[in-house]
Amino acid sequence: MMRPMIARARNALRRRPGRYALYLVGLVLLAWTFGPNLWAHARRAIVDGYVNDDSRVWITPFLRNYDSTLLQNDALQEYAAACEAPGYRLLYMALAQLAHPQLVSSILPYALYAIFLVAIGIAAAKFARAPGAFAAVALCLSSDVFIERMAGGLPRAFAYPIAACGMAALVHGRLRALSLVTVLGALFYAAAALPLGMTLAVVALLFGRKHRGDLKGAGLPQRLALVAGTALAAGVMLAPTAIAMRPYGGYIRPSEIKNYPEAGPGGRFYGSDHPPFKSFLDELSGEVPRVIRGSGPLVESIQALKGDQTRLTQLRLAVMSLALLLVAVLALRSHGAARRVLAYVLVIVVGYHVAAVAAPWLYLPQRYIGFPVPVLTVVLLAAAPLAFLRLSSRRWAGLIGSAGLVLVLALFGTRGSAKAGLNTPTRPMSPVQSYIASLPRDVLIAGWPSSMDSVPLITARRAFLTQEDHMPFSKGFAEHMRLRVYALFDAYFAKDDAPLKRLRDQFHVTHLVFDINHLHTPPRYFKPFDRAIVQRTRGLSAANYQLLRLVPQASFRSGSTVVLDLTRL
Repeated sequence: MMRPMIARARNALRRRPGRYALYLVGLVLLAWTFGPNLWAHARRAIVDGYVNDDSRVWITPFLRNYDSTLLQNDALQEYAAACEAPGYRLLYMALAQLAHPQLVSSILPYALYAIFLVAIGIAAAKFARAPGAFAAVALCLSSDVFIERMAGGLPRAFAYPIAACGMAALVHGRLRALSLVTVLGALFYAAAALPLGMTLAVVALLFGRKHRGDLKGAGLPQRLALVAGTALAAGVMLAPTAIAMRPYGGYIRPSEIKNYPEAGPGGRFYGSDHPPFKSFLDELSGEVPRVIRGSGPLVESIQALKGDQTRLTQLRLAVMSLALLLVAVLALRSHGAARRVLAYVLVIVVGYHVAAVAAPWLYLPQRYIGFPVPVLTVVLLAAAPLAFLRLSSRRWAGLIGSAGLVLVLALFGTRGSAKAGLNTPTRPMSPVQSYIASLPRDVLIAGWPSSMDSVPLITARRAFLTQEDHMPFSKGFAEHMRLRVYALFDAYFAKDDAPLKRLRDQFHVTHLVFDINHLHTPPRYFKPFDRAIVQRTRGLSAANYQLLRLVPQASFRSGSTVVLDLTRL
């Protein structure tokens, strides 16, 4: 099998040596421009041990597959694992047999990043050949958004490769391949696959024969079978997660936020991850500038733009709007790839509004913008100028279009980021973490939730409550976490031994970590728990603060942080 492939490659090289030499030059330029920062980014993850803060939620459950004695009977890890897509879960479970999950999560994003860049180049090449592919890949490497959201090997790391592969299949008219990408996407990160599946249905069932790509010869029954089969297969991929989530009760709907404030504004989730949701245009106007937020050499030289984020954002939106307009013109001129791209845009717009009404059943509406739109942005910016000029004036199309691409890179291109998405160090351990890691593997450690976020991943010891793991997606889990929060608050601000003994005897907590300074400056949490903090700290003083009286019995102390062994009470 390899010999025929090598022979074909040799023949292609002999026929068009200049073209392949140009490709090689492009690769060298990309490596020279972006390689140093990308290498530094990989070193920060793999060698220095920095992770994305969400890794503390999604990677930690797989420590149990790496070592079966770790984190057993841990309700927080069991819930996080239940939320994960089956393909993601099975991949990490398999790789955890070979290497530590944190190492896997540090290396995997770069393999996915390579797939993503290749797919982006293929998609852009459909419109503008090699120059468009080069510009699209350069824009992706310039932008922090893609590597930032892929860093840490989280479930969302699969979103951009899925969206890019789907985009490549769509613009090239490979609808059967788009079906496969949709199904595999549902296996790893369904929120990125759903818009692709909806676009497949629109193109396969509503487009004319000329613009249906490899389905142009298929009759209606065959196209219906493909769409239905894709939906059925994707549903099968989603079924394990739905089954795993059933014991935790139904999802918290927007109409129930009043009863579960922790899932709404001021609660556990940030940005657009909770209702009420932003309008589509507000969300879009925030996402597009993030993708091309680099300030290239041309921007830096224009005094009116330098440092003026409002004007720079307006410029980015204007450039993106022009690119979309050019694609719309191509679509009007019966350009099949452009029409299929516009169908994708329409699905994103409609999908956002439907998801906002039906939340959370069709995923958060922000996901219809956060993953497809960045991919669309770089492809359209790189492809639209040259593609339009090729159709309008072939004589000077290559020169003028390439100049347009250079202008885009001069405006928004940078050298990429050496640390995007890698914001949480895991080594060296702090003195308290080192002590916790030395304890028996079956201990259960309680402490202020935000200070415990890194404990399970770094020390491989169970935490009673962490802020990162406090994810109120489901009503049953939200109720369970409320019990834990109030039990912890009772013990943390106790005026006698009773709440501490309840934490030990009812919840089986073995150790409590607390900060003496919290007596004078009580920490914050999120809705609706801040009120409980105020209630429990009212009248609290050094004279009646039980934890302060127990400091002499501490099993470990480092500065103001104290570890109390509750089994000794």
